[in-house]
Amino acid sequence: MLTVIFFAHSRYRAEIASSLVPASVELALAEQESGRNRPVLCVIGGSSCQYSLQSVYTEVQREAHLTHVVLQKEEYDILKELAELEETPNVAGLELPGIDIASLAKGYGANAVSTRTAGELGTVYRVSLKVK
Repeated sequence: MLTVIFFAHSRYRAEIASSLVPASVELALAEQESGRNRPVLCVIGGSSCQYSLQSVYTEVQREAHLTHVVLQKEEYDILKELAELEETPNVAGLELPGIDIASLAKGYGANAVSTRTAGELGTVYRVSLKVK
């Protein structure tokens, strides 16, 4: 069974495109089909996750051994940077406070846990490696 880990810590920054989530689904399914069943880890930013969270449903239905770590800063960093580059700072809609990604993942049937510290993240990650 899939485990989604939501780790909120404003100090971290993710520079990963949203296509990583669907790609990790395919990798986990390939592992399953090959019989190796090695766990797959996908680390992604909270704003990028918004583009591909629906793939969690496929992961759950196919029982992929995949763990997501979502680093959430509650803002669209890349779009904020683009706005500053284009000299149009303070664009509306780039703040994303209060989105509960763990609850969204649970809505798709995933096991989901929110963590706040690196220690909690490590503990939950080790457990996720054992869950299948």
